[in-house]
This record gives sequence, structure tokens and C-alpha cells, in this order.
Amino acid sequence: MMIRSELLRLGEAMARWSATLAPFKGAKVIVDHNMWPYFLTRFGLVQAGSVEERPGIPATPAHLTKLIASMKEEKIKVILAVPWADHKLAERVAEEAGAKVVVVANGVGAVKGADTYLDTIDYNVRAVAQALK
Repeated sequence: MMIRSELLRLGEAMARWSATLAPFKGAKVIVDHNMWPYFLTRFGLVQAGSVEERPGIPATPAHLTKLIASMKEEKIKVILAVPWADHKLAERVAEEAGAKVVVVANGVGAVKGADTYLDTIDYNVRAVAQALK
């Protein structure tokens, strides 16, 4: 019986998350690290670029210039950032592109209030939806 109630709770949460992000289906976002493909795909969002040019390698000025130009051209207003990263570079890119950095939880406990898996997804869905408004 416990499993059934947990599955119902998960199903309700999935429906709520989908409804919350449905108005933004197809919206493009930038990420600081390439770690969000499942989340973005699940909710119909599009990763249009990354601040990090290659994993673990600092972005070159040429890459950042191209990224900022692309963000301006495509009117991309959101950069998703993990809480453990240094946000200075993402903030600079966002400022130059007219966007904002949104901290998203990359795991349970990564941000205050994300104490369970469902809390973590709730937090991320709310944060992304608010940023895309």
C-alpha cells in the first residue's frame, strides 16, 4: 500500500511540474555546466549553449563573445547554474546578454528546501518557471 501511495504522489507531482512548465515549452536556456539534458528534455526546454565550453576547461573569450551574441540574437534570458559553481562568469555573461542566472539544485540537499528528490524537482521547476516569465 505504501508503494501505491508514493506512486500516486509522484504522478501528481509530475502532472504539476508539467503544467507549471508547459507555457515555456520550446524556451531556450543556457547552462553553466552540461548536466541538465534529462530535466530540459522532460519539460520541453532547449539547451541553446553552455558557459563552460568543454567540461573542466575554462571558456575562452571567443566562446563567451559568441555565446553572448547568440543569447542576444535569440533573446535567451536564462542561464541555469549549479549552486556549487563560481557564478562570476555566468553573471558576467548574463549581464552582457540581458539575462539572469538562476541557481538550480543539482541534487538533494544542494539548496535550502531541497531535502528530498521531489523537493529538489519542485524547487527547480519553480525556479525555472519564475525565471522564464
